[in-house]
Amino acid sequence: NNTVTQFIISQWFFIVLAIFIVLAHFFPNFARHGGTIRGEYSIGYGAVAVIFLQSGLSMITKNLMINMGNWRAHLVVLVISFLITSSIMYGICCGIKVANDDKIDDWVLIGLLMTATCPTTVASNVVMTKKAGGNDLLSLCEVFIGNILGAFITPALAQMYTSSGPLSFGNPANGSSVGNLYRDVMKQIGLSVFVPLFVGQVLQNLFPKQVSKILTTFKLNKVGSFCLLLIMWSSFSTAFYQKAFQSVSHVCVIFIVFFNIGIYLF
Repeated sequence: NNTVTQFIISQWFFIVLAIFIVLAHFFPNFARHGGTIRGEYSIGYGAVAVIFLQSGLSMITKNLMINMGNWRAHLVVLVISFLITSSIMYGICCGIKVANDDKIDDWVLIGLLMTATCPTTVASNVVMTKKAGGNDLLSLCEVFIGNILGAFITPALAQMYTSSGPLSFGNPANGSSVGNLYRDVMKQIGLSVFVPLFVGQVLQNLFPKQVSKILTTFKLNKVGSFCLLLIMWSSFSTAFYQKAFQSVSHVCVIFIVFFNIGIYLF
């Protein structure tokens, strides 16, 4: 009936996500990193590039420049993203480690801390802000600034938090790996963010009427959400292929789920 149909249409994102997770479980080799379609390139670069091409086509250049100059917002986001979030997570992870619960994997704690030291995400940041009716122009600016600075700030924070104390076993200090990190981050941001955004902006300014018609006709605002689902599919495929969910205890998996819900609410 109409109620069921409307519910399915309104919740299509989560329904498709559930389908992709099931596919990732039964066919993990297809979309994983290094798999059949080489997910790290076809999805990691391709899907992200489509998201930012769509952003470039739909954003007014003047408004984008205004948001780039909003230094107060950038300062607040950077401080919260890098310093406040990571320091709170460090304190929580240290407390859990000191409790010495052998059911909680030590490297899960390091993973939580490393995630907290990373900049705002490239694709989901823009897509989710847009779906929530927020300022997607500003979130796009945070992607640029945060991820460029993150290539230098995140390794420094990781080194600082693990140089001593309960989490020192996870110290990532390795000159070559840091160098590779810089190169990979700059390559991915350049190819999947800057280039498609620039192309989108050029096309939008040269052919405004045609671009506007294409965006409306083909409902390209939905494309970004679908590309985000593809990124999640690839991530889950890689996790299932590497048996990430079996390598830790069920208690640890349940802990991660409820811990993330708690952090989200906090």
